[in-house]
Amino acid sequence: MDFKEAMGILYKGFLYQLVVISALVAISFALLLSALFVSPAAIAAAGFAVIALLIALLLIFFLYLFRGYRALHMLGFRWAWWLAWGPVALMVLVAIFAAALVMYLRGHPVVAAHVRIDPTYIYRVMLGTPALLGIFAVLQAGYLLLVAARAITLNDLRRHSKVGLFGVALILLLIGYPLSLVPLANYVGGLVLLAEYIAEMLAYREAARVAPP
Repeated sequence: MDFKEAMGILYKGFLYQLVVISALVAISFALLLSALFVSPAAIAAAGFAVIALLIALLLIFFLYLFRGYRALHMLGFRWAWWLAWGPVALMVLVAIFAAALVMYLRGHPVVAAHVRIDPTYIYRVMLGTPALLGIFAVLQAGYLLLVAARAITLNDLRRHSKVGLFGVALILLLIGYPLSLVPLANYVGGLVLLAEYIAEMLAYREAARVAPP
């Protein structure tokens, strides 16, 4: 696979992923607005739709993003390796964390009752549970590594392709990620990261249309 083909595959992956995520947000928002009026059958149908969309996201990752980043790595973009395999490792860690959390809550019904009333209580539970806190810390470190790999890869792509949108995406990433960690500014950070996602997606499209230098 050459550079232009890798760019095209990544563009399609970003585009399809954006469509599926938008559908997930729309379903969640609709359920939230109509929580008092929907029937159990409608809630069950929405649940199946969410599961189907999550499976679609997984397929999109492996069919497009994983292949595209692996191709970039073979073309000499070393940090693209982390963008291909890093999410796979994070998926495994998330599954381990979810299983450990479920086992903990099953063994502590009083804590589980508190979590059902106040979901933010889970953070206080983690602070008092070294095993859960350790897995969560590893997850955060892994995500930070992925952000760093993405930033370095965006910079390498900007220099290689001369596509300015890669530079725009890099700047937005460096602004949006720190803002997303600040409690009072995390919504602004989320909007900046959304803009970064779109800029990066369009950069892949543009790079797929022009021959690499």
